[in-house]
Amino acid sequence: LRLAISLTVNKSRLSIQPTHSDLLGLDLKFTLTTSMGGMTQSNTCPVAIVTGASRGFGKALTAALLDRGWAVVCDARRPAELETTATELNSAQLTALPGDVTDASHRAALVAAAINAGPLRLLVNNASRLGPSPQPVLADYPATELSAVYQTNLFAPLALIQAALPALADNGG
Repeated sequence: LRLAISLTVNKSRLSIQPTHSDLLGLDLKFTLTTSMGGMTQSNTCPVAIVTGASRGFGKALTAALLDRGWAVVCDARRPAELETTATELNSAQLTALPGDVTDASHRAALVAAAINAGPLRLLVNNASRLGPSPQPVLADYPATELSAVYQTNLFAPLALIQAALPALADNGG
């Protein structure tokens, strides 16, 4: 049995319809409409926090969210790179805050900016620290560097989740 379908996609609706309705008398139509966490959608766009947004995946995700009507609060450790990214993305819905996610006051500023922008519904912990390259064996790994890697990749994301969780929960995030 072969089923040919056509897809229609716009910002809030995905429709899947067979292109031939005479296939064994099968007439299918599926429609998926996005909801905002079960809440009534208002004119306020959803807000995301994206860390490590100046390049790579973080930058691409930030651009995709902005294209889909989200407001984004983003950060990066290197202010010049973050400023370049913000200029390239050129969106009034983008708030770029340079800083390090290992800094508690910076994490608080990210959450505060997101709450100020609207309903916080998404947190993407993308910032990371690779450490020495090539990676040394554990016995030779400098303790201060290993600590910095764990602070950035484990403890800071956990702390940001804890700081953002009340707002995320309140907004169906």
